[in-house]
Amino acid sequence: MSVLFSRVELYNESKSLEFELFMGGIPRDYDDLEETDEFVDFMDMQFENTEMVVHTYSYVYGEGETVEAGEEQLDEIKERFDDKEWADNLTLIEEGSFTFIYDADELFGIDEDEGDDDEDMVMEGL
Repeated sequence: MSVLFSRVELYNESKSLEFELFMGGIPRDYDDLEETDEFVDFMDMQFENTEMVVHTYSYVYGEGETVEAGEEQLDEIKERFDDKEWADNLTLIEEGSFTFIYDADELFGIDEDEGDDDEDMVMEGL
């Protein structure tokens, strides 16, 4: 059996590495990333609007029928990924990248025009 997983790197607008995670399968868009708790937790800590650049590196470890890595397998992968001897058994099968705009205001339900409406209501009541 072989195990399919991806190493995902997220960069901010200034191209500095913000976050790295490992996940089963091959993420190709924002929705795929949202399936991981690590990504959701990381994004919950972002408070500024920014464009995020995502680079993905998808690997297969082992031989035979391929299955997506589960949580236990991902824990082992994280521990051993930098081990040269272990990494020699990896096959890079795909590299990809995509971007998304992180809109903190939208996430928290803040509408830029809302404050203006409240002000108009107060003014009308005078």
